[in-house]
Amino acid sequence: MRVGVIGLGMLGGSLAKDLLACGHKVSGYDPLLSTMHNARELGIQTGSKNLAGAEVIFVATPYDVSAKEISRLLKQYPQAIITDLGSLKVPIIDKVNNLIINTDLDLASASSRFVPGHPLTGSELAGFENSRPGLFREHVWALCGQATQPLHLQPLNKVFRLLREIGALPLFIDPFEHDAAMARYSLTPQLLASIMAAGTLQHLTPLISGGAFQDITRVASSRPAEWRRLLIDGRQNLASELRRLQKEIDETVKALEAGRIDPVTRMMEYGQRGHAELNRLRWSDYNIEKFVIPADWHSLNALKKPVLELSRDDTELKIQVACP
Repeated sequence: MRVGVIGLGMLGGSLAKDLLACGHKVSGYDPLLSTMHNARELGIQTGSKNLAGAEVIFVATPYDVSAKEISRLLKQYPQAIITDLGSLKVPIIDKVNNLIINTDLDLASASSRFVPGHPLTGSELAGFENSRPGLFREHVWALCGQATQPLHLQPLNKVFRLLREIGALPLFIDPFEHDAAMARYSLTPQLLASIMAAGTLQHLTPLISGGAFQDITRVASSRPAEWRRLLIDGRQNLASELRRLQKEIDETVKALEAGRIDPVTRMMEYGQRGHAELNRLRWSDYNIEKFVIPADWHSLNALKKPVLELSRDDTELKIQVACP
């Protein structure tokens, strides 16, 4: 299959390398000439003209320009399926739909070729030079659709099969649920890491900081400019999550000031159990369960587990899911 990748940074470059390893013809584009040169040396066909004939095009551009790029590709390549790697889904879907409305494209037809996605892995590092094969293996890749919208299985299945080829674990999820989860598991940790790391500019304590501080502030090295649009689009979910966290911190402070250590150690025990659950969900080992479900987004989203196999049988879907 000919596959396109727009944006050959750390994520897009890793994806292109994986697709090449799977035997696909990969066409890529990146605004950096040095990146295009390095990609060509690996066998990636570079230049926007090489996207003609691509059956699936992945948009791995920076988040703030992805919606515009998706809508452009939907118009320029009417036979291609477009999917993306953006960190928030509802804002991108809304922006793409609004951009389509302002073109001569039919909204229903064009939106049926757009499969919103998000790989739940990555790094604070950036650039093609930091990309690597196998980045997505055994990691969840969200594919988003709302229960109220029709299920267009043909484009969804093409993206799904490419993701399974590179070892990713597709998880079907409502875009609103996805974005709320990203506020908790991505935006909030990023802000907390930055707040803690920023404090080192005012104190000499970094001289005696230990491994724990280094671990918890690792993502503070991310480039702030890349987070600006995410903070704007995710601000409501993020504010709600920070208020929840602030309440827990306030309760912990009150307990410490009153000399009540038991509630604090009990919270730490919950944290230990939560961390163990995260380790259990590394997906290096899992059991397989089989289901037959109606062919609609509501049923797919209700699975709440990564899907390994997906096929249609009349009006139903045959599913195999991974269970930790």
